[in-house]
Amino acid sequence: MTDDPTYPSTTPSGQPPMPTVTTAPTSRNPYAAQSPSSSTSVLGDVKNYVLSIFGILKLVQLVLCLFGIIFAGASQRDIAAGGFFIFVAVLFLIATLALFVIYALHLHHKFDIIPWIILELVFNAVAIFLFFLASIILAVKCDGAALLIMAVIIGFVTCIAYGGAGFLAFLEFRSGGDPAGIPA
Repeated sequence: MTDDPTYPSTTPSGQPPMPTVTTAPTSRNPYAAQSPSSSTSVLGDVKNYVLSIFGILKLVQLVLCLFGIIFAGASQRDIAAGGFFIFVAVLFLIATLALFVIYALHLHHKFDIIPWIILELVFNAVAIFLFFLASIILAVKCDGAALLIMAVIIGFVTCIAYGGAGFLAFLEFRSGGDPAGIPA
């Protein structure tokens, strides 16, 4: 050490001096942004969800619902089965879009009171049941109309998509994970 009197090499008790650490004041708000570039972090989170298997399945479900609505609605046949199929497809298009936005923006972490993984399991089970029911009814009543047959096929494929999402949600439930597949 040096013989500088402003920097003593030992304290009066004979121990080396402890360095002084100064810290900046921290925010007590747990929801405050952690970095100045929080908008890029949000976009990164959205990108991570969209590129995950959970996000891809939600996008596939949205596209299938949309095509089901288009094919069933474009048919010239005016049958109640087509209306029921369109009702189911629109209902789950809106609900899936809402869940997609909630999971992509990680809003489900803000509302811990809702059991999201159970909600996801029940949502997928109801979607499978209603799409299967609507597709069977439409298949019986379509009388060979090409657009309605295409809607029936899309309905059954949509059942498979919701079944896959339900299976992944079940695996996340068993492992205690997140319904979006991304840790908090």
